[in-house]
Amino acid sequence: MKDAENYDLLFISSYGEEDQRAITFAHFREDAYGDLPALRVIGWDAHDI
Repeated sequence: MKDAENYDLLFISSYGEEDQRAITFAHFREDAYGDLPALRVIGWDAHDI
């Protein structure tokens, strides 16, 4: 494990017409072992409620 701190970066996106809004979260998390950052994405819209 590397000694430096790990960092997180979060992008939040809201888009669509008024009656068809959607939101998406993209989370980048730096790997503790020096590998490439992991990307996790979650999103939902009116169909998911």
